[in-house]
Amino acid sequence: MIRVAVAVLLLACATAAADPKTLVFPLGTKHLPAKLADASPAVTRALADSIGAGVAKVSIDVAAEVFGCDTESTSCLEHVADSVAAQRLVFGTIAPAGDALRVTLTRFDRGPTRQQRTFEVTAHTSDELVAAVVRAAAPMFGGAEPEPAAPPRPPSRAPSEREREPAQPAITTGTWLVIGGGAALAAAGGGFLWSAHRLSDEVARAPKQTDADFLHLVELEDRGRTRAYTGDVLVAVGAAVVVAGAIRAVVQRSKRTDSVALVPVAGGAALVFAKELR
Repeated sequence: MIRVAVAVLLLACATAAADPKTLVFPLGTKHLPAKLADASPAVTRALADSIGAGVAKVSIDVAAEVFGCDTESTSCLEHVADSVAAQRLVFGTIAPAGDALRVTLTRFDRGPTRQQRTFEVTAHTSDELVAAVVRAAAPMFGGAEPEPAAPPRPPSRAPSEREREPAQPAITTGTWLVIGGGAALAAAGGGFLWSAHRLSDEVARAPKQTDADFLHLVELEDRGRTRAYTGDVLVAVGAAVVVAGAIRAVVQRSKRTDSVALVPVAGGAALVFAKELR
C-alpha cells in the first residue's frame, strides 16, 4: 500500500507541474553497458522535449501496478491516462542487441490508438544515444523519417612508390601501323628477292642449244633482274619505315615533342626529325 500511495503521489505531482497532454514515462533499461547505464533519464527528457511533452516520475510498469493491470491491455493504459489527465502516453525500453541497442517505443492515444516502433541504434555515449533515439522516434510524432546513415568511407592510404611514378606515355596506334607497314614492305621485298634467286637457278639449269633457248634465257634474266631490283627497293623502303616507326615509338615513350617523318627525295627517301623549341 505504501508503494501504491507513493506512485499515485508521484504521478499527481508530474501532472500538476506540467499539465501535459502527452506524458513520457522513463524508458526501461536492462543489461546496458556500464557507460550507458544511467542514460535513461537523459533519453527520456530529450524525447519529451522534442515532442513538447511532460515527464512522469515513475515508469509505466509502476503506474500500471497502481491499477493492478498490464500495459498490454488497452483498458490499463486508459486508466493510467485518466489518472494523469493525459491524452497521450509514451513509454518504451532500451536493451542490448549485439553491437547495437534495440529501442522499442509505444505511443498510446486515448481513443484508443496504439503505435509501436522498434529500431536499432549504435551509440557509445549517452549523448549519442540521446541523439539517435530522438532522431529515430521523430516519425512517430509527425517528424520526417531519418536519412539512412552513409556507408563508412574506406580509410585513405598513401600511394605506393609505383603509384606515385608518372604513367608511362603510350605508343600510338599510328606508330604501330607505321612499324607494321614497314615490316610488311620488307617482307614483300624479301619475297621478290627469293623469286629472283629461284630464277637465277633456273637460268643456270636452262638448256643453251638453240636460238629459242637463248631467247628464253634472256627473258628469264630480265625477269630476274626486275624482281631483284623490286625486292631491293621494297626491302630498303620497308627497313627505313620500320626504323622511322621505332624512332617515333622511342620519342613517344620519352614524352618528347619530337616528330619523325619519312620524306621521299630524288633517288630514295630521307628521315626528317623535327623538335619543338620552347
